[in-house]
Amino acid sequence: MSAARKWISIGVGAVVLLMALIAAFIDPLLRHIAVQTVTGASGRQLAIAGDFNVDFFPWPPRVRAEGVSFANAEWGTEPMMLEVEVLEFTIEVLALLRGELVAPEVIASSPRVVLERREGRRNWILSRDQSGAETGVHIGRLVVNGGALTYRDPAAKTELYLGIATNPESAQPDTATTFSVNGRLRGVPLSASGSGGEVLALRDTSQPFPIDMRFQLAAVRGTVDGTVSGLTALSALDLAVNLSGKNLAQLRPLVDVAVDVPAFKVAGQLSHREQQWSISRFDASIGDSHLAGSLQVDFAGAKPMFGGNVSSKLIDFDTLDRVLESNAKENSQTNGGFKRLREVNGKLQFALDRIRDAPLPLDSATGTLQVRDGVATVDLSTLGLAGGRITSNVRVDATQTPSAAQVSARIEGMTMSKLFPSSSLAHGIGALGGKLQLTAQGDSYDRMLSTADGSAEFVITGGEIGAPLLELLQLDPGSVLRYMFGSRSNVPLECAIAQFKIDNGVMRTQTFVIDTPSVTVVVEGTINLAGRTLDLTAKPVSSGFRLFSAPVPVHISGSFSKPDVQADTSSVFARGGAALLLGLINPLAALLPLIDLGGETAAQCSELLKKAEAAKPGR
Repeated sequence: MSAARKWISIGVGAVVLLMALIAAFIDPLLRHIAVQTVTGASGRQLAIAGDFNVDFFPWPPRVRAEGVSFANAEWGTEPMMLEVEVLEFTIEVLALLRGELVAPEVIASSPRVVLERREGRRNWILSRDQSGAETGVHIGRLVVNGGALTYRDPAAKTELYLGIATNPESAQPDTATTFSVNGRLRGVPLSASGSGGEVLALRDTSQPFPIDMRFQLAAVRGTVDGTVSGLTALSALDLAVNLSGKNLAQLRPLVDVAVDVPAFKVAGQLSHREQQWSISRFDASIGDSHLAGSLQVDFAGAKPMFGGNVSSKLIDFDTLDRVLESNAKENSQTNGGFKRLREVNGKLQFALDRIRDAPLPLDSATGTLQVRDGVATVDLSTLGLAGGRITSNVRVDATQTPSAAQVSARIEGMTMSKLFPSSSLAHGIGALGGKLQLTAQGDSYDRMLSTADGSAEFVITGGEIGAPLLELLQLDPGSVLRYMFGSRSNVPLECAIAQFKIDNGVMRTQTFVIDTPSVTVVVEGTINLAGRTLDLTAKPVSSGFRLFSAPVPVHISGSFSKPDVQADTSSVFARGGAALLLGLINPLAALLPLIDLGGETAAQCSELLKKAEAAKPGR
């Protein structure tokens, strides 16, 4: 062998020996460095019981470790936080040199993970002082080949168990992983199962994770089908959601809202980006009520901002009353009242096609609800009531203590026979119109009624006053008609005008007159809104002014539900009747233009003013 060949052989042998020595020592050295670094930084023991090797080619380096375990926090309920049969991951070297551990891809086979919270501490925060919200390990894509995860938070009454199974030979890549969840979420029993993709994109929002899940939360069942991006932070959602259940009240521990309603169903498209949540194209039934449309909530600002457009084919008032009653009880217990208006801002448009079983014959409603800095306004562009229409504006200022409210409303074309649908009125009281202006203070409906100030003006034209209406009011038809109108049968009504001043919840008559062909009746007294009581005196005046022949006055007192009617047979209105009519001239002349319903209505009520004019001396 020549000298050259000899030295070449020696050199090659030296390189082979050096590589063998490196292979023999580099992996144990790196294993030692990894174990000591993690253990020293976290104060918890990292152990690698099986093989450990690092493959530098191809780049970036890939680490494979067997029998990996990582100790739990000293306050944890189990000795190990993490146990993995085989752990493979790639690592970014430049990030490692900066002191960061970035793993673009992690593959875990049969992992067992225990995550716990206790007294403000989290076992996945590795720093000893529990500072920061991250573990210091940044994982991009995670592939889990089977495994289990436990999450415990005793303070939140939460304990969940997640099981993952992998089918690498699945014909559908989007369903390569199946999972199941069981346990309690804030004390509410939860069970779920479903399937998803093989790769969990924990931070990469450009690779949504497909999910198809069925779950049951207490008595609430649901399905979810769509994608989730950034699983660790739920940075984005796009899910078709279906929910159904017997009662939303069972979810109170989760949503912290007292809502007591019957069986419900909800279907819609749930979306989430950053701090914005929305449900679009939703269709919901709550009891017999129906709602559809879209809703959005944005949590980016200082206060949540809501918006949306909601329509309804049917609103069942019994269901709505049940919801409002449960919410009112909650407010009384928490002293909430209208103060929750301070917590949100937003605008909601609504359109209700039909309202059923309301205490009043409501048939439809359209309008806008807006909340801004503790002030809520409801603009009703249309509220169908008894064949007529009400337009109104309600403003509630919850920044004051107590809350303050302003109400203005206009009534047009309301049919009295429809206002009292249970009555058999064949030719009942005619059309009703009017205006209402109120201010009030209080943190409940009753309190606002008792502090209400303002005015109310009403006009009724046409129809007749008869036995069916008086029976509806639980009065004696014969005696009332005889005492007030000098008749035992129905009395035609030409015009009725009422003007009230409202002070501390008490309506006091300013002008209240009922005009018929034979008799004009003037009403004086009060109506207590808060106490729901009456104290009125109706003083009939004969249009023909026949001495001693005029009917007698009638006193109406008692409650709204059961008024008491007594005739004052000792009084006879002779010259006093003329004075009453004469005193109506100025109020009627000022009031009629304010309640301008036009056409025949104005003409009918103008006759009342002529009668008052006719009572002037010398006519």
